[in-house]
Amino acid sequence: KEEEAAARKVIEGEVTVDYTNIESRMSAEFTIKAYADELKGHTIIRRFPYSELVLPSKLDSSHINVAMRELYIPDEEFKELFGAEKERYKLWPVHRKETRKKELNLLD
Repeated sequence: KEEEAAARKVIEGEVTVDYTNIESRMSAEFTIKAYADELKGHTIIRRFPYSELVLPSKLDSSHINVAMRELYIPDEEFKELFGAEKERYKLWPVHRKETRKKELNLLD
């Protein structure tokens, strides 16, 4: 019940969750935010700065889908790195995506 109440505060904007560093994302606040996302009925991809996603990364498959590592980059930073918005990027041919991900060290 405590987690649900805390999650509702996040949903309603009464509490903000600090995601400025990896330690805070791994804290109880991360769990509360994830729970809040479930309560909203959304699947929300969390955003991580490129510097935390580039290989070798401290983030693993328990935090992200490593095959789609690039989609966790915030929109503005993504556009700077890839030269396209995410919606346009999704239309790129697979070989072009993989080439760029290799250049940015985002591909295993």
